Amino acid sequence: MTIICDNYLREETFQYMDETTNGQLVDGGQWYFIEMQQLLEHELLLSGQLNNLLFNADEVKLPSGPGLCYTGTGILFEYEGKKYLTTAENSHILTEALKSGNVKWYWSRSFFRKCGGENTATFSSYIVDKQGKRIPDLHKDVRIQVTR
Repeated sequence: MTIICDNYLREETFQYMDETTNGQLVDGGQWYFIEMQQLLEHELLLSGQLNNLLFNADEVKLPSGPGLCYTGTGILFEYEGKKYLTTAENSHILTEALKSGNVKWYWSRSFFRKCGGENTATFSSYIVDKQGKRIPDLHKDVRIQVTR
């Protein structure tokens, strides 16, 4: 709760037109709002960590967290000590990995190049529920310059 209060809580003074004072604006107390989009992007999708990554190595470890999933060219996931490409053939393994909560994510330069990638890596990060199903509208498209 501290993270939400410290980073995403916004306080505003509620005002209304008071009929007893000929329609003048009157303070009605403090109202509190949570900056949900920022909270979701920074705390669930880990966009700050993603934006700070440098794609200058053969393999780059992507931020991992509960329910966090990536798809795109060159994206690998690790489950039970083995790495897999995020392809349709591996979707059942990915679903099991997401349900377990034990997934590590990587971007691979060699697979990126094999799939036709050149200078810019584009992929999506999104959140899934406990059944491994994608939560609508909770995603971020990432576009990062590949160096070297």
